[in-house]
Amino acid sequence: MDDAVSRGRDDLARLVAIPSVSAEGRGLNEAATLVRDLLDDAGFVTEIHPGSVGPFVVGTAGEGPLTVVIYNHSDVQPEGDAALWLSPPYTLTERDGRLYGRGAADDKG
Repeated sequence: MDDAVSRGRDDLARLVAIPSVSAEGRGLNEAATLVRDLLDDAGFVTEIHPGSVGPFVVGTAGEGPLTVVIYNHSDVQPEGDAALWLSPPYTLTERDGRLYGRGAADDKG
């Protein structure tokens, strides 16, 4: 596996491991801090701001005529009964070439 892909998978696993459930007020600060740290490591200048649901991260990279906005959220719905999951909800798990974990595809991805 290519280093960048491996690093991206490791970063996703770290994000999935955070039970950031806004409806229960848990994990939101931890998720924002990790997103900030990942962007900092990539060379962005970052800030965490309070939001109505939870904190959000703004990262900037240099000056120029181009602006790119990426909207993503790190909060997930409550996991419900863990016994109904095929794998632990907050553990990134590969099955048949696909990655599973709470928020792995739409929220934290």
